[in-house]
Formats: sequence, structure tokens, C-alpha cells
Amino acid sequence: MKLNGTDLGVVWTAPWRTAIPAGLLKAQANELVIEVTNVWANRLIGDEQETEDCEWTTGQWGGQHLKRFPDWFVKHQPRPSAGRIGFTTWNYFNRDSKLAPSGLLGPVRLLAQDELQKRPDLPEGAGSALSLSANVPDGFEAVLPPADALVPVIRVEKIGNPQNEGGGTDAGSIRNGTTRNGSGGAETLNDGKTYRGYGKGNSLVFRLDPAAGREISAIHSVAGHGLYDARCSQAYSVWIATADAPARFLKVTDATIAGTGGATLLRVPVNAKGVVVLRLDFEDGPIGFNVYREICLVGPGASTPNP
Repeated sequence: MKLNGTDLGVVWTAPWRTAIPAGLLKAQANELVIEVTNVWANRLIGDEQETEDCEWTTGQWGGQHLKRFPDWFVKHQPRPSAGRIGFTTWNYFNRDSKLAPSGLLGPVRLLAQDELQKRPDLPEGAGSALSLSANVPDGFEAVLPPADALVPVIRVEKIGNPQNEGGGTDAGSIRNGTTRNGSGGAETLNDGKTYRGYGKGNSLVFRLDPAAGREISAIHSVAGHGLYDARCSQAYSVWIATADAPARFLKVTDATIAGTGGATLLRVPVNAKGVVVLRLDFEDGPIGFNVYREICLVGPGASTPNP
């Protein structure tokens, strides 16, 4: 990335963010240049559309590896298949392999420092959370908030790719009203309906009514995994933007619970009105990313079952 001719460096992993040095921005006519490089897997798949110019043998653990370095490579000669760009000694892809999501997926945003860091007085009850553990991954299925208790969400955006997508393409698996998998069981399945793996560098942005905002009383979140797996832990901070200042995020609280297996439940008070955006910034648990089963934004006056 370059801004007004100044190199801002390479951003190659989540949270896909860089700082702008003081004094670099002008009052107007700023020039931002973003050069995007494809992922290596897509480059290899693209090369597989060209004529082969190497000899391969099947690998012991799948894929294929070079039988030997080709003569053109050893002798520093032009490669016979001029359309190929990459070169690898081991390849798991072919011309029919599925391309990985890549490119400038957006949104591209310019954020002032106080929009991310200003902290207000905490709402009453914030900073405390009801933290419970169960011995099975779907142990809190019976106490999820009913549908009529949930705050309507226009859309959910991600910042940083999930550390484990759970077989899905969006956050629908943690907003489908159940902690269970697509078959109705407790097992953690990569079926696109069970979970998402979030950790450091991941954020979720919940867009609400942009005009008047919504009242949010609490966040209920459930994480769950194997009986002896600490990925059932939870760790995130809660930020909100309200209708009177929709571009300024105010920190509400940090919410954490460490689990050793099964499931964990957090009920985090928010107690805020006029919320137009709610953002969760995730952190790693004891062994890395955590396995979230369901995240609910609960409205005022909601009656939710006791654990």
C-alpha cells in the first residue's frame, strides 16, 4: 500500500490494517494505491491450465512431487510452457481445483484513531458476565434466547478471515438459532451449520437500523468443542456505535471465559440504546482460536431461560 507516494508496507494477514504516519494526509486530493497479489494456491491452479513442462510422481501423502528438476530449469533456459508463472516442487492442485477467495474483498475504510479507541463510562452492569460451563458441546441449547428476543440485524460483516470457517462461507452458522450441527447432534462438524473459529485478528461487525438504532440489553454467546478441548473458551471485546455518532466506536467491555472442554456460555450486559453498529473483536483462547456455536444480540425486556 502507498499513500501520497509513501510506502505503508505489506499487509499479508488479518486484521488487514496499517497505520498512517502523522502528517501524511492532505486536506484533499490524497492518492491511495493498493496493489493486490493473488494467493499461491490460485497461482498454481492457474498454471495448471497451461501445458505441462515438468515430470511428476504421486506423493506418499497425496498430491504429487517433482520426479526430477527439468533440464530447462537446471540449465537456466526459458521454460517450454511460457504461460506458466509459478514453480513448485510439490503440488496438490490440478486444472479443476476450486479457486480460493482472493483479491480486494473490502470494505476499504479510513478510520481516525479516536473512532477505535475512545472509551466511555461503562453502562451499568458492563464488565461482568454470567460465565458457565457444560460438559457437552451443545450443553446450552435449551437456554438460547428465543427468536422474538433477538435484535434485528441487517447484515454481519467480517474483518479478517475466520481462522476456521467451519465449512461455511459466512457467519450464518453462529446465527441460526442452534448450537447443534446440521444433523441435530453435538459433534463439531465442518458442515457450514455448526460453528466458526475466531481468534486474534478477527472481528464481526453487526449492522443494525442505521436511522434510529436499536436497544441492546446483552450479548449471549456459546462456544463448544470436544470434551477435552479448550477451544470451547471465549475471548472478545464489545464495541458499539450509536446513531448520534455512527462512525465512532465506544468500548463497552471485555468478555472472557476459559474452558477445558464441552461448552461455555457468556451473558454480557450491554444496556445501550440507539446502537447502529456492534463490533466484536476476538482474541485467542488458551490454545488459539475458539469454536463459537452461537452469538445472539438480545433486546430489552427479553425473557430468556435460566441455565
